[in-house]
Amino acid sequence: MQTPTALVVLALAASLAACASAEGAADAGARPDAARLPDAAPLADGAPPGGDGGGEADAGSSGVGPVLNEVVVDNPEGDTCEYVEIAGEPGRDYSRFSILVLEGDLGADPGSVDRVIVAGTASAEGLWVSELLSGAIENGSQTLLLVADTSAGIGDDLDTDDDGTLDLAPWSALVDAVAITDDGISDVTYAGDAVLSRTFDGGNSYVRGASRIPDGADSDQASDWVRNSPTADGLPCADGTAAPGEALNTPGAPNAVKQ
Repeated sequence: MQTPTALVVLALAASLAACASAEGAADAGARPDAARLPDAAPLADGAPPGGDGGGEADAGSSGVGPVLNEVVVDNPEGDTCEYVEIAGEPGRDYSRFSILVLEGDLGADPGSVDRVIVAGTASAEGLWVSELLSGAIENGSQTLLLVADTSAGIGDDLDTDDDGTLDLAPWSALVDAVAITDDGISDVTYAGDAVLSRTFDGGNSYVRGASRIPDGADSDQASDWVRNSPTADGLPCADGTAAPGEALNTPGAPNAVKQ
């Protein structure tokens, strides 16, 4: 027969075990708001602020993930020669990757998706370039995100409170980002330090297009980029020639600077 003292000890032990079990269950459970954002790993080289998620997804045997390599968002002949280019591995299928163009002007719902451009298979030089687009890419402040496996569509708002930080990340990986801004005082971008302002290179005009020099250079800084010729030199809608020091417009071909 157990003594009264032993019974008290057993009861106390059972009570402590029940408390510990309940506390463990509470800790294991998710916070009420934990499901708002999809799970995503951090960028290997540091994610842009607000760029929840990302790593060099599907990098391939060389370990080199695709990057945004050249963008043209505006040109002098009615925006008929816009395009986006990515650089990666020769012949690799990048169809699981998309370029999201996000609004950046404060009065136009920052963070909303203006355009989704699905990538394809890289050339023998490791480049994939979109077709020449007409009036499809934002001309003001904007951010271009290269993402994998996205479910985002045109009109989706990824910055629900317009504070410059993405609240939604509907992709498995955020691989690369660059922003172009017209320097509106309240405009926002989502590409960390890779922001091409009017004066990022010592100039003082809106960046109509830009190229990574050399191809694929990626330090997540604006210094990776050289402003493209604003005359659209190299494109069907050209109305002049590039000046020395400007990048040529070279969709689907290696990037180059006019000497």
